Amino acid sequence: MSMYRMFHGYPDVVTVNQLCKMLGIGRNTAYSLLKSGRLKSVRIGIKYRIPTRWIEDYLKENS
Repeated sequence: MSMYRMFHGYPDVVTVNQLCKMLGIGRNTAYSLLKSGRLKSVRIGIKYRIPTRWIEDYLKENS
């Protein structure tokens, strides 16, 4: 399945909750990926925002 089809319907920039749904992971795992820098993100105040493109890059690098 292509990345486009996998993430169709999600916005270009997602929240942590959306990231969890996209990858089928829990919040602790998501925050671990973000805080460690393994998955790039933008932090705005206390909130993380993750461009969908960066999630695709992460999946390509770790598959």
